[in-house]
Amino acid sequence: MEESRPEREYELPRECWEKIVSFLHPHHLDSLSLVNKLFLSITNSHRTHFSCLSPTFDPSSLLRRFPNITSLCLPAYHGTLLPLLPNLASLSLPDSDGFPLPHSPGPFPKLKSLLLPRLGTLRDHDLRGISRCFPLLEELGVSYPRDGSVTDWGLMHSLLKLKRLRKIDLSGNVFVSDIVVECLSANFPELREIWVKDCFLVSEKCISELVRNRPDLEGLHVSNFGYPAVSSEVTGGFRFARGLKSLGLLSSFVTDDFFGVLADANLPLRELLLPYSNGFTFDGLMELLMNCREIEVLDLKGASFLSDDRVAGLCRVLGNLISVDFSECRGLTDGILHSLARHCPLLREVRMDGLVAVGRADKSELQMDPSTNNGNPNIGVNCMLNFLSLAKASSLNDHFLKDISHMFLNLQHLDISNCGKITEESLSTILNGCGKILHLDISLCPGIVNFPPDMDDLNLEVLVAQGVGFDCTDLGVIARRCPRLRRIDLKSCRKVTTPGVKQLVSSCKLLREVSLQWCNNVDVEVVAWMIFKRPSLRRIVPPKGLVLSKNQKSFFLRHGCLVRDG
Repeated sequence: MEESRPEREYELPRECWEKIVSFLHPHHLDSLSLVNKLFLSITNSHRTHFSCLSPTFDPSSLLRRFPNITSLCLPAYHGTLLPLLPNLASLSLPDSDGFPLPHSPGPFPKLKSLLLPRLGTLRDHDLRGISRCFPLLEELGVSYPRDGSVTDWGLMHSLLKLKRLRKIDLSGNVFVSDIVVECLSANFPELREIWVKDCFLVSEKCISELVRNRPDLEGLHVSNFGYPAVSSEVTGGFRFARGLKSLGLLSSFVTDDFFGVLADANLPLRELLLPYSNGFTFDGLMELLMNCREIEVLDLKGASFLSDDRVAGLCRVLGNLISVDFSECRGLTDGILHSLARHCPLLREVRMDGLVAVGRADKSELQMDPSTNNGNPNIGVNCMLNFLSLAKASSLNDHFLKDISHMFLNLQHLDISNCGKITEESLSTILNGCGKILHLDISLCPGIVNFPPDMDDLNLEVLVAQGVGFDCTDLGVIARRCPRLRRIDLKSCRKVTTPGVKQLVSSCKLLREVSLQWCNNVDVEVVAWMIFKRPSLRRIVPPKGLVLSKNQKSFFLRHGCLVRDG
């Protein structure tokens, strides 16, 4: 009898496994890394993007574990980044106290994108440090600093050293004026996108001159544009626009004449964002859309003149729509959802938050179209749509939610928070009908008292259930029916107790984030138990009353979990 060979001889070499892993979606790397040390090493080497919840960590250890990191996002970070900067191409530090490298050596030519939204403090010397350390930046974002006094002089002195700048976001810097925009217009031939929302010292005339001088500008986002009126002097510059693909006018006064100028310019528009803007009519909007039929993203939030019939007309013109936002459009009913699904086959995202008339449309308007589903009521009208938000829809009821379960079979993200008429009956229907739902938000739905028990295993990864009347029994059902759960938010669920939390944590082996804020019947001592019981946990918001010392927080961080004060 031939002697059996060692099992190791039958294993694939590392190079083969690396090739196989390269075909996987990054979403699957976490599970694969748990198999053995070889797979852990391979998956670590394939990570190029990393987002860390900890405000402090050791950059050297991160680089040793993930040697190929090129993109990094560190919310509220206040440490050093020097070991990582030579390899980074993209860095984002949202909500940080300040820019951590004003006096660091440099330069670091590989960094192309630096985003610093909501920075704690932003001063002129921070900008000088940015221009010195990262001279080859192509994208810079310094939007909405919490305590910013950056000056025009400081901005110009720093920006003039960034000759390759293509995108810049200056939104929320209230002291930025026309001088900076004129500098960008005159000195940056590669500039393609600019954001100056809530920059109140930037005039409409200056924006018009920017468009005139940079006809190849691809993205422009401003707010409060056109008040008190849009003059021909302002609109004139837009006649020279040729490359504008994304136009955002937030809370602006936009006239039909202005839309006519844009229509005559034959813009290659892909995004048109007009949230809370007014001054124009439906006819003026249609004139523009008839000349820009390739629009993929449309935001008409707060447009009071919209009706179901008018939205149906928009749908027939814009067959390439991927994302629409009709939130707070008071003249609409749920009938538009069927129109969108029928006439926009590429549609993936719909936002209809705050609609008071949802659920009032005649049921006949929501019946399936035999021409699109061969008369089979089990096939959805639109199989592409995967994101639907109906938050704060006061009239949304069980009947309409059941209709949705037949219309969108591939739905993955559903937000029905603050919908008072929804009950667990329709929730059970839509979870069974739309078996691909990954993210569900049912916060502040008083009609949902229990989590439906009569279901097969769900694919849910995120469950947001703030203020819902769940108790330990419901957490037991979630633990059994949601084996892939990664994040659960139980803020203000007053009936939740410690045994229910323990059952949930014990059963959900992929759990990474748990919020128990204001769950007053949960013992604060359960937090330590959770961390040692479930090593996958990365963030916990504990019940009220837990105040951790610095040493305790560091101890939990060493075990991979960030714990906030309760």
